[in-house]
Amino acid sequence: MNITFYNVSDNPKKLEKDISNVIGSARVLEPTAPVEVLNPTVVVNWDNTYGNIIANANYAYIDTFKRYYFINCALDTAQRVVVSGKVDYLMSWADQIKACPATIVRAQIGHPTYIIDDKYPIDPNRFAIQGIDFYESDVFRSARTTRPYIVVAR
Repeated sequence: MNITFYNVSDNPKKLEKDISNVIGSARVLEPTAPVEVLNPTVVVNWDNTYGNIIANANYAYIDTFKRYYFINCALDTAQRVVVSGKVDYLMSWADQIKACPATIVRAQIGHPTYIIDDKYPIDPNRFAIQGIDFYESDVFRSARTTRPYIVVAR
């Protein structure tokens, strides 16, 4: 299992982070316990060449899991670096996310969600609003003052 370390300053909510700042890579010591894929904790041997830099890294890629992680590094008493991470779902699956077809409806917080977006007009032939007279029954009996309606989409 190899880890490539980075220093990333991008917003965690950004889909693709700038990972051009490669600090270095290291081979993980053989784990003594199972390593979680989503929240791994692994031990890396100290390397005098870039050991301090790795200890200050905040992002990593683990090749075995094929995922990117936000990480914290700490030095243990045996002069090894303990790396604990939390998976970055956006970066790990950025290609699959970008390949998903989707229709995005724009709305600001606090605005009703039924506002029609004028940049994506709705075809009036697709929707019909029609009032329907319901017979009195236990299901439809109420103190309603407006006429009930059903929206039908074709």
